[in-house]
Amino acid sequence: MTNSWGEQVLREKILGLGYRAVRPHSGVTFVTLIVVALLLSGAFWMGSAVSAEGALPVASWGTGVAGDGVEFERVSPEQGLSQSSVHCILQDQQGFMWFGTSDGLNKYDGYSFTVYKYDPEDRYSLSDNMVRAIYEDREGVLWVGTRDGGLDRFERETGRFIRYQYNANEPTTLGSNYVFSIHEDHWGTLWIGTNGGGLNRFDPETERFTRHQHRISDAASLTSDRVLSVYEDRAGVLWVGTNNGLDRFDRETETFVHFQNDPDDPHSLSSKIVLAIYEGRAGELWIGTGGGGLNRLDRETMALLTFARGEGVAGQVMVAGEAAIVEDVLADPHQKRERPGAHQVVLAEGICSFMHLPIKVDDDVFGVFNVNFVTPHAFGAGEIRLFTALAQRAALAIQNAQVYERAQELAVMEERNRLARDLHDAVTQTLFSASLIAQALPVIWDNDREEGHQLLTEMQRLSRGALAEMRTLLLELRPTALEEMRRQCLVEHCLLAFPNHVV
Repeated sequence: MTNSWGEQVLREKILGLGYRAVRPHSGVTFVTLIVVALLLSGAFWMGSAVSAEGALPVASWGTGVAGDGVEFERVSPEQGLSQSSVHCILQDQQGFMWFGTSDGLNKYDGYSFTVYKYDPEDRYSLSDNMVRAIYEDREGVLWVGTRDGGLDRFERETGRFIRYQYNANEPTTLGSNYVFSIHEDHWGTLWIGTNGGGLNRFDPETERFTRHQHRISDAASLTSDRVLSVYEDRAGVLWVGTNNGLDRFDRETETFVHFQNDPDDPHSLSSKIVLAIYEGRAGELWIGTGGGGLNRLDRETMALLTFARGEGVAGQVMVAGEAAIVEDVLADPHQKRERPGAHQVVLAEGICSFMHLPIKVDDDVFGVFNVNFVTPHAFGAGEIRLFTALAQRAALAIQNAQVYERAQELAVMEERNRLARDLHDAVTQTLFSASLIAQALPVIWDNDREEGHQLLTEMQRLSRGALAEMRTLLLELRPTALEEMRRQCLVEHCLLAFPNHVV
């Protein structure tokens, strides 16, 4: 009936959520902002951005097909969670839950949290507190992708993190310290998607990276160095989602075939931003985009099927903002009016009944939360309440994520304005003083060489101080550069800048 993970029972009842089959040991991503994982107890863990409650929700229900009520247990920093913004979730082979937050990596054993954070005094600590990706390879090794610290390999026995970071002088290092995605192919090779460093292939034996990056002079190179998603299909083909389209990687020639958005071609990729990739049962490729909806690629014909706003049952839910339930795909009259390509998608997936629920943010419909069954199914009131609550929670998480993103943008703008003021107040005044000395120096030099030497020395001191001041402001823009500087160089740099702060 079921294995120790409860996988078979779940597969018999529900084929997938958001066109994504639920499997053990892996998270399920909704619109890239919602992350769901199945715990041993049958609870769903949902990651959200910062909310008023500041909690990580857990949805649970009864032991029947669906419970009569839906209960959300909130796990907040008061229970040990390091921070309220959860970006990624993983359940490892040992059953532990891992949560990547904006302030550290959390391991949960069902009773308490163990939090791992960056420690500037410990080179074996987590490299950065902003955790963007978590992945467990086939050997059970845990890999952590961060925003500014690169890629970390966690040693379970010692609790140490081994860092793999970008080095401008070493071309075999990670291409960027901002890691978006991690994926292991069937050869055991890790593929790392980075922000600005392209697609990186990591060889665990040599611990070296091979960078695949965009080159303007090479049309067969990676389409963009901002890699948002990486996926290998059952045929071993590697697909790469970027902020400029979808790429298919040819391993033999190490070249890329591009699938991009063309506004004049309705059969092209609907958006250049590719956030998620997944292969369906029939071998078709599903592509989730940013702002362009869902795309289906038939890999035999390479024909791309795009679902536009308002088209199909899901499209109608997007436009109307109302739920839609189909209890028998073959008998439902609305399905017969679908265009052939869209209807074949449902049949190829083995879907017999489904429920589409709008994910509403204020009055705008952000997306559609769908639940699919492999047999004709009559949805009960308890099921409808359950999945409606999940869709509402998804909407809340998306809304909070948008608020959090806007707050970050405002914070960046305020910091830039502060640095601009500091640059004007400190550097401009110093350079103005040096300029006045330079103007008077020729006349004084002709009349008094000794005083001229003193003014020249003073002008040199002011120039060095201004340069050090500018470097200090640049370091504030990129704090990670402080870690890369040797201690002696950092002290000398601060001493040069210090005189300019003395009144």
